Amino acid sequence: MLQHKSSMNPLPQHIPQKSIVAFLQSILSQSATPTAQQWLQEKLNSIHTDFSTRHFFIAFSAAFRFFEKEEISFSTLQIQKANELCLGWNPKGMRAYEVARLIIFLHLPTTDKGTYFETVNKLFSAADMGELVSLYKSLIVYPYAEDYTLRTAEGIRTNIKNVFEAIALDNPYPAKYLNERQWNQLVLKSVFNGSPLYKIVGLEQRANATLSQQLSDYAHERWAAGRTVNPELWRAAAPFTNKALIHDYQKLLTSENNFERQAAALACLQSQHPQALALLNPYPELKNAVENNSLTWDNFSIAWYQSLIQ
Repeated sequence: MLQHKSSMNPLPQHIPQKSIVAFLQSILSQSATPTAQQWLQEKLNSIHTDFSTRHFFIAFSAAFRFFEKEEISFSTLQIQKANELCLGWNPKGMRAYEVARLIIFLHLPTTDKGTYFETVNKLFSAADMGELVSLYKSLIVYPYAEDYTLRTAEGIRTNIKNVFEAIALDNPYPAKYLNERQWNQLVLKSVFNGSPLYKIVGLEQRANATLSQQLSDYAHERWAAGRTVNPELWRAAAPFTNKALIHDYQKLLTSENNFERQAAALACLQSQHPQALALLNPYPELKNAVENNSLTWDNFSIAWYQSLIQ
């Protein structure tokens, strides 16, 4: 459930919705049919003049029928504009119907915070998988965004991968608002799910000692069971390198798997731990590749995931 304070309290400063809505409408105007745009405007007018929770829910769901299903091709300037409207927001990957849904959502009256949350809770509870994906993708631009942390934590626990990844990947909300325990759960579940860690916004900035230990423990459990370990996880562990992790890197550097060796080299340089750096002396090619940026976590991760689908 969403948290909220009494509506008698002063409302917090939040995202300038009108500017975001205008931006989103300009995006839709480039691709949506006149029929779809007219339908959307009629629904928005209805929300303003005669709001009904039922009609709001129906409009949110029905946008899927009127707008395109393909991802929108945002220009560099449009991505920059989105970030100016809301720091960290990147709408890349959104589909036209998701943009329409966000416009509808941002027209939900916010004057009474309690009533607003009551409506939003019902919308989340009644949403199907596709609607949940739409809702979670845009958390960062919602009014009272800081009050969606429990709802987000609930979404992280889902077994529906598409819904989970709408929260975890390419989404600045978790890094900005989740506490350490919630954040660690998101990263660990991404590892369990096989989700690409390089798409987690703030992965290195939100690194912490507890998560580093949890990732190392997970790797040891996998090794003990004779299973492979996603080498990308060391990116989240490296900022808190200790003696135990140095032993892990040593093991990886002697592996026959090139991805494991590369991950160890990246982690050692990332950690800047003297003992970890010393491990690289017998491996000058790996060390040089990291130091001259021909081997980075991002290009490593992309190559790793491509190898899994070949």
